[in-house]
Amino acid sequence: MSIQRIITFISDIFFDTTSEQYEYIFLDKTEHYKQELPDCVLDGVFVAARYTGECKNDIEQFKYYRQYDLYRKFIPIFEKLFLIYVQSNDINTCICQVPSHYITKIWRRYDHMKVLSSTLAKVVEVPYFPLLVKKKYTKHQATLDKFDRRNNLVEVFMIWKKYRDTLHWKTIYILDDVISTGSTVNECAKILKKEWAKKVIVFTLASAA
Repeated sequence: MSIQRIITFISDIFFDTTSEQYEYIFLDKTEHYKQELPDCVLDGVFVAARYTGECKNDIEQFKYYRQYDLYRKFIPIFEKLFLIYVQSNDINTCICQVPSHYITKIWRRYDHMKVLSSTLAKVVEVPYFPLLVKKKYTKHQATLDKFDRRNNLVEVFMIWKKYRDTLHWKTIYILDDVISTGSTVNECAKILKKEWAKKVIVFTLASAA
């Protein structure tokens, strides 16, 4: 861990700049998802807050209503979660995000998770690569039941060809905004592991489960 990261971690403990209105949990939910997902390939799932109240509202504003500047509010939360659960930076690691379909990105005018992932990568000094592509436009996961969520994501994601060699035997930290059933991140992890990722560890801002 670099000196700057140590200073940031200590500062966050004594001078917490995260929103006081969020219901923080900073929880390891790995075992929960290993039990919930019959085909779970995730090596870690870490969550910062519950998807309620101001947290839910802020995520929806950032995601659906083009409130771009909210990323500044989310980054310290992701950084704190990362510093709690990642004790050192192995050179064989990188950060990526759960990808959005290009139609979604055009409508939103930015890729909200790419903004968060690439910014966090600079802060915590870990390489960032947009490893995944969402090749099919799908129904919104929140509108589906557990069974349909899994079927909705079959053959939806793929690896960018130019990054295939990048992820070989690396630990991949994948970011998402909200986790519920875990189906989306698990499908992403399957694709990454088919291309020889060593581990896939998920960091999410909030949990709806």
